[in-house]
Amino acid sequence: MYRVVVIALLAAVTYAFTGNAGETTLITIVFNAAGSVVYYGFERLWDSIRWGKRGAAPMDPVEADQPFGQPSYLQGNPPGKWPQRDRSSQPSSS
Repeated sequence: MYRVVVIALLAAVTYAFTGNAGETTLITIVFNAAGSVVYYGFERLWDSIRWGKRGAAPMDPVEADQPFGQPSYLQGNPPGKWPQRDRSSQPSSS
């Protein structure tokens, strides 16, 4: 629905400036085709960024034993529940 509204708005604004239905149609088609190409390129570029993905180094060393960026349900744990660390060997903070 959003895309339809945006196309209609672009066509209305373009027609208001040009007053020509042929130019309006051409501009609307070219703009949306170019937008699709830019969107595809942006998504490909964004997909090539490594940080935040499985296998990337964690940003916080404290969480180094947690699979950074991977939802818990992909680890076989219920959503919202990270595996518990064994804290028995860690010194107390008090």
